Amino acid sequence: KHLIKSICLSDAYQRSSKPTAGNADDTRLFSHMTLKVMSPEMLYDSLTQVVVAPAVDARKGKKPEDAKKPGNNARDAFVTFFLAGAEEASSTTFEAGIPQALRLMNSRFGGSAAAARAYAPTGTRPADAIEKIYLAALSRRPTADELDRLTKYVGKSSNASDAYGDVLWAVLNSSEFSMIR
Repeated sequence: KHLIKSICLSDAYQRSSKPTAGNADDTRLFSHMTLKVMSPEMLYDSLTQVVVAPAVDARKGKKPEDAKKPGNNARDAFVTFFLAGAEEASSTTFEAGIPQALRLMNSRFGGSAAAARAYAPTGTRPADAIEKIYLAALSRRPTADELDRLTKYVGKSSNASDAYGDVLWAVLNSSEFSMIR
């Protein structure tokens, strides 16, 4: 516990990814954290956590030796697709391309109205629902501008559930969601 506390309280661990004027060009001295891409496993787990959907496991009812083969569940299929032929993910290089982006945009993880209902049950104020979506996906509250634009969007929509699904979809497909800052 002491070691973990010491690491977490260190200046190096708490560095921001936003460079200052004096360290913008620094790539060697760890003056700021470099942006990293989530590994496919991390992305899948984050998506399932935000969408509040249990990870689908297709191994039920299969033989134990079949369970050791890759690709036997939704997570393995997602990871294999997002590795795009690489043996393992690189934390410093963005290897995903257009097929991966399209898969994420069109997947069932996206902003379905059903997934958004967890954050916006009937009778919830739009600002509260949008804030819950941002906190769950990005671990931050929306800025005043974001909140204003999205509240107006939800207000103009004929179906609030679909509008919240669109907000969730946009947040999950943002670079802020898929990057480690």
